[in-house]
Amino acid sequence: MSLESLWRGGTTSFSEALWRLLDAKVVPPTDFAGFADVRVVATAHLEAFASPGASGHRFLISSHFDYQTTVDSLTEGIPQLRSRLPKGTPGAGKLGKVSSICL
Repeated sequence: MSLESLWRGGTTSFSEALWRLLDAKVVPPTDFAGFADVRVVATAHLEAFASPGASGHRFLISSHFDYQTTVDSLTEGIPQLRSRLPKGTPGAGKLGKVSSICL
């Protein structure tokens, strides 16, 4: 697998986030951690549709995202990109606060 294969002829917010890391000098701070896997969102819709108690309610669906964890995953999963990715502080990504919700 290569990062180029993730492009697939178009762009998404996630692919733009990946491309932002290539040849970067530093790991960027997480500016917005609002990503969700569409499969999880689809499952949530199906579960809500099948549950009468879900009517009239809203649900928050999200997954953890930060650039450091992404760099760590790319470095491990696609070693040939290692020289094009910033190192940052490996393992520190999931330790940092990435979002908060105020109701």
